[in-house]
Amino acid sequence: MHYLRTIFLTTLCTFGTSFAAKTAYNMQDLRVLSSQQNYQEYFIHAKDLKPSLRNEEWSKMTEQMGIGYLEFLNTRPKLIEKDYQLVLSISQWPIFKNDEFFREKRDQYFLKEISNCLGSGENDCIEQAEHMFNSYIHNHKFGVKLVELLYPRLIGPQKAWSFLVKMTESEFSEFFCGKSPVDEIVTSQLLITQDLQAVHPDCLKKLKPYLIQSYFEVAPKYSEDLYSLLKKLSFTNEKIDLHFKTQQFLKGKNLEITPLKKLSQDYKLREELVDLFSKAPHLVDDVLGDKVKSKKLSYIRIIDRYMPEYLNLYTNTCLDYLSGKRSFALGNPTPNCHELFSLNQELKVISSEKQRRYYKFTEIMR
Repeated sequence: MHYLRTIFLTTLCTFGTSFAAKTAYNMQDLRVLSSQQNYQEYFIHAKDLKPSLRNEEWSKMTEQMGIGYLEFLNTRPKLIEKDYQLVLSISQWPIFKNDEFFREKRDQYFLKEISNCLGSGENDCIEQAEHMFNSYIHNHKFGVKLVELLYPRLIGPQKAWSFLVKMTESEFSEFFCGKSPVDEIVTSQLLITQDLQAVHPDCLKKLKPYLIQSYFEVAPKYSEDLYSLLKKLSFTNEKIDLHFKTQQFLKGKNLEITPLKKLSQDYKLREELVDLFSKAPHLVDDVLGDKVKSKKLSYIRIIDRYMPEYLNLYTNTCLDYLSGKRSFALGNPTPNCHELFSLNQELKVISSEKQRRYYKFTEIMR
């Protein structure tokens, strides 16, 4: 509110008093100001002419001065408050409200103003951006550019979505979707609302690669929501379906082994799935932590029989973590690794060389 009050008062003081204090200009005066490219004085006096006298010449000259003024401002390294206030004022003039060329130049200037705000401190920058966005008509890319400036440093996905929602509903969304950070923000909103109608079909098509990549790379606890979204959009395929069903088995949520049996017949597909599992921040291993020992032994034997590559990935990742060979941003990627190695005396599914390395790396813990 402080920011808006400042704009209102400054505008009144700057322009209201100017109108009252100065002699009214005529068309010839405006022609001279236009030839001199004296933008400030021109726009202070452009409305001195009565509406009945604002003919085609006045309209054309005023439009040219508006665009010229913004082009001039966009080349200046430093922004001046009186110019900013004047731009805010003339943006509300009927002659400019629906002028796409003026709007394009004006939005460039607004973005420059926000960048300037961010460079001199972050106070009121969000409020200023919201005022610009909500008070004027913009091209669709203005909201996208605002998000690129503010997200994620100053605003979260929900606030960013408010700048993008009109764009995502439009047929022009295909030009902006399929890129960062739009994909991340739209996906976040879809996961919250599940409202596919809020996003134009062309945007959803552009979003498909990001959604699939995200499904494979997010933490397993979030992948179920992404899989559900992919299903609703008909974006899944055999590989994604088998990955999800295998993951559900490893989580202990669906112990149907038919998908694993199918994988056992396709070495190439197993290799591809194991590679995809390796992209997640940690490996799914809930079944290894089952409280009933006999069940754990059974699950491990099933994995070893139908998808031994996953056990190989799991043990290698565990040993890399214990040895410090690789760093993992989210900590231990194999929470039930110790359980697996302790059961190996009965199972014999891990090589003696790996068992020896495990004992070496964990000696300090014993």
